[in-house]
Amino acid sequence: MRREVSSALMQELERGLVDMRRSGGLAAWVEPRTLAARLASQITITSLQWVAGAVDDDALTATASYDACLILLGVARGRGRAELEQRAAAAQRKVATRFGEAGEVAATRAAARPRQRGRA
Repeated sequence: MRREVSSALMQELERGLVDMRRSGGLAAWVEPRTLAARLASQITITSLQWVAGAVDDDALTATASYDACLILLGVARGRGRAELEQRAAAAQRKVATRFGEAGEVAATRAAARPRQRGRA
């Protein structure tokens, strides 16, 4: 059964990547089957982390989405890239809170801004 699930996942991922390529959203050099295998591996890792309790039920979808978006951002092109960035940022907010990291980027940006006169 595990092989059937893995095979079905790989087929769906590959189909989506082929569609991305056809629409110009994927770098021409990327082999969809190879990338689908890497995405499936990361989904498996995230699933195992969830089973082990390292990823909460509430964070499973965001974690899987974040991981997939980060992988795809390296090869995404065109409008799809901007959408992946938005999805990754939204998922990161959910994932980061689990690790106590939420707000570090915002705090760093705020610290880098020039201070206005009359403010501490």
